[in-house]
Amino acid sequence: MTKKLWTYSEVKEKIQSEMDTQEETFVDDSEYLDYTNEAIDECEAEIHSLYQDYFITSALIAIVAGEETSDLPADIYANKIRHFQFKSANKKYEIKRIKNKDKKFVEDSSSNPVYRYDIENSLAAGPKITWYPEPTVSDATSAKMYYIRNAKRVVELTDVIDIPEFIQFIFCYIRVKIARKETNPLLMDYKDELERQRILMREVLDEMIPDEDDNIDPDLSFYNDFDSGDDYGYY
Repeated sequence: MTKKLWTYSEVKEKIQSEMDTQEETFVDDSEYLDYTNEAIDECEAEIHSLYQDYFITSALIAIVAGEETSDLPADIYANKIRHFQFKSANKKYEIKRIKNKDKKFVEDSSSNPVYRYDIENSLAAGPKITWYPEPTVSDATSAKMYYIRNAKRVVELTDVIDIPEFIQFIFCYIRVKIARKETNPLLMDYKDELERQRILMREVLDEMIPDEDDNIDPDLSFYNDFDSGDDYGYY
């Protein structure tokens, strides 16, 4: 069953209705926004500590002729890449991280290279993928990265909170923040419910973790057909 995706506006309205604060201004709009993003950050931290693959997603990485770098996905978490592959009509292989950039690269042809990559991080440009060898042909559809994303922070009322399984934790966290500021007599009850939701979240995440004993190794023979030998003189 698909979980409902809540917008920031819906979350805010629900909290105000439950706490009967629709007409109050003691907690202003900027504080509601801060509390909501704090709740998302807290929830994200719990998820990353137990099961990072909850946040696994994918994106195509554009390769541009004459440009040795490409941007990483904007929402990547701590540069965590799970898998990087090249798949075109006549070639399929894993794009591996380069191990020794001082060795001479070998290409199967000048127009059809076998790519490796590294991640370089500068304060000015931020983290980027550096291609080895430098691309001579543009390709926007063949390089696909599977990576761990950040949870989406909200800014606008229409922004969606993309952790649907744990929205109750978000609600509880915001209630605690508001109750603490208002010195609400129900603060302890709200805190108890928050911790109960934290325990439930951890239990759900534990259930999501795959049982490795039950996993069946994927058939990688198609990769081997294209990538026999595999090293191409890189290492």
